[in-house]
Amino acid sequence: MKKLNRLQINSKKLIENEELMTIRGGYSAYIRCVRPDGGNCGRDTYSCDYVEYECDMICPGWEWSICVGG
Repeated sequence: MKKLNRLQINSKKLIENEELMTIRGGYSAYIRCVRPDGGNCGRDTYSCDYVEYECDMICPGWEWSICVGG
């Protein structure tokens, strides 16, 4: 535990990123990746910066994508 004058921070009680996202109200963007056969995959994400990388991860063989939000 660190002491900053009168303030004490207990590192065991710090909030993780996922908990912060839940409190804030979710993620800031949604990705949808579409395959040539018409199938698609989608998921919530933090931003639209890495759409190609995320489509490669969740939807192998995707043809085009759209990202709405962040």
